[in-house]
Amino acid sequence: SDDYYERRRPLRDDERLRRLSDDAEFERERLENKI
Repeated sequence: SDDYYERRRPLRDDERLRRLSDDAEFERERLENKI
């Protein structure tokens, strides 16, 4: 049971991480455009 959950979790974390990095990219571009 634990193995199954642990195996499934990384995908969700990956998705969240990808979204986080996308937001970071957007923020960086916005700041660069401001200057």
